Amino acid sequence: MHRSLRKLQIPFIAFALFAIVFLIYKQTLFFAFVANDDAMLITNNPLILTNGWKSIVAMFHSYDPELYIPLTLLTYKVEYLLFGLNPLPFHATNILLHAINSFLVFFVVKNWSNKRSIACLCALLFAVHPLHAEVVSWITGRKDLLSSTFFLGALLSYQKEYKLKWTLILYSLSLFAKGNAITFPFVIALLEYQKEYKIDRNLLRKILPYLILSGIFLIIGMFGKLTYMSMLSLSLLPIISAKSILLHIRHTIFPTTLSNMLYPITQINIYNIDVWIPVFIVTIIAITLYVFRKKIPIIFFGFFFFIITLSPSFLVFEKRVPFYNITSNRYAYISILGLLYIICHLINKYWQSLQKIGHTIICILLSIGIVTLTRISKMESMEWRNNSTLILSSIEYIPDFGLYYFYMGEFLIEEKRTMEAIGWYREGIMREKSPKIRAVLHNALGKAYQKTGSFNAAQDEFITALSLIEDFEEAQQNLEEVQNR
Repeated sequence: MHRSLRKLQIPFIAFALFAIVFLIYKQTLFFAFVANDDAMLITNNPLILTNGWKSIVAMFHSYDPELYIPLTLLTYKVEYLLFGLNPLPFHATNILLHAINSFLVFFVVKNWSNKRSIACLCALLFAVHPLHAEVVSWITGRKDLLSSTFFLGALLSYQKEYKLKWTLILYSLSLFAKGNAITFPFVIALLEYQKEYKIDRNLLRKILPYLILSGIFLIIGMFGKLTYMSMLSLSLLPIISAKSILLHIRHTIFPTTLSNMLYPITQINIYNIDVWIPVFIVTIIAITLYVFRKKIPIIFFGFFFFIITLSPSFLVFEKRVPFYNITSNRYAYISILGLLYIICHLINKYWQSLQKIGHTIICILLSIGIVTLTRISKMESMEWRNNSTLILSSIEYIPDFGLYYFYMGEFLIEEKRTMEAIGWYREGIMREKSPKIRAVLHNALGKAYQKTGSFNAAQDEFITALSLIEDFEEAQQNLEEVQNR
């Protein structure tokens, strides 16, 4: 009987994880495509909408426009051919992938800890964590979900010592889904390093095939980011990276103030000592964990797994708009596994030190915590219902960030609700302090006035935009158009 029950444990765990993920995200099945990248990647993408093999081949030598994600685009293509532009199956695939990933987390962590209890708790926390609401609810989050599926599969294949070709195939698929998987050989190196705490030829030999593959995709990925990389301010890299690390640590432990779009900063003064405090904190943590790595190996491993897998996002902070985005929730999709592993290990360690009454208290607290996380995830997912709910939730998070008002105005303009858009542009101008973002809003307001026939008001707005940014080409063109009408 005992042996029979053990055989049923894995199917039960799989069923439980899939059921929980479905219950959290089932409402997203009826959500629309949102303008935030869904149009560019799916609803207006000729690679998806055009029939024939040429469009499929083109996916493998094109970018999105920055990222190389041919396998992700291929999944969109299949869904479009089968169901057209019905968002339901697209959302269903995201839910399924998150459930699969949660199940894979169980096996990966079981190999790390050799404890089924830790693996179950870690998989459950991974499934319900609110940081994942963005990537599951947003169809464009597919690239992170799909890449993570094959990343975890490759990691499990490596840990189980399956044939090299199977691990390489899984790893290749992960890279074709999204290039952030280039960190895989470094995760393997961390796993091997933890065994004997030394770097030798044997370790290098083990990671070499994956390192070569990672290098190839790194070069491919760089071609999609040549223009973007030329705009990077490397002096800001350690500051933004440290802020990103600390933000994700805080949100993993206390996921109560999440933004479903951006975590923007309009100004960073590198000569201000205060902005370097996060760098100092992260450096001290990293050094301390390295010094005591043999005494606290699981905390050492979990923290550096988190850092390594998050690291590709450190370069994605400077955009072609006048602000810095520290990070996005989706960047930590697989990374928080390292932090969750630490948390589950500490809970298990505390559990072992308690008597029966203590176990009951821990079970009650865990149940309350998991129910709370589930409710937050469900609420976070609701913000992705459509364009309006997404922007309104973002404005609620950062009410003084003018670009959110710009985005709302743009969506309203598309829906021919110009007067409402004018109100949002005005509100953004009143709240925003950055001259560059205010210039963007004044230019948008001028264009809206043009649509209503208020040409004098439009001219005033374009002049104001140019007074804030002298070389604002679009505002200059719009001004000349109004003056020459």
